[in-house]
Amino acid sequence: MKTEELIRWDPFAEMTRLNEALQRYLSAWEREFPAQLESGFTPLGAMEEAEDAFELEIALPGIDRDDVQVELIGRRLRVVGERPEREGGGGRRHQTRATGRFAFDVVLPGDVDPDGASATLSDGVLTIRLPKAEWARHRIVVN
Repeated sequence: MKTEELIRWDPFAEMTRLNEALQRYLSAWEREFPAQLESGFTPLGAMEEAEDAFELEIALPGIDRDDVQVELIGRRLRVVGERPEREGGGGRRHQTRATGRFAFDVVLPGDVDPDGASATLSDGVLTIRLPKAEWARHRIVVN
């Protein structure tokens, strides 16, 4: 930068511009994923697309089946629940795992058949299988 340009550059104006851009981004994100902002934490998860279904695995160690809700609305999958804090025995306690409310939101990359959806919670992993809609299974690839 030339000396003349440095003199005209206003770092406070730049910070204001960046702050406004961040606020626009966060507002848009809040409209798309409101549960994640309300929650205490977001569990780790992975999604895989097979030829006939979308399969998700979400890590929920220490959470009972009754403490989890799975909801599918169109292409949006939402998993919410709560991991209670364990009561201590009176001694010292150090904890690094998150407790409280949680939410996992994802917009699926294709349409699904909700009637064929299944979910199991085993060994602390929630596995959700969402079969693709019949019309979405057949793709025509043009080269």
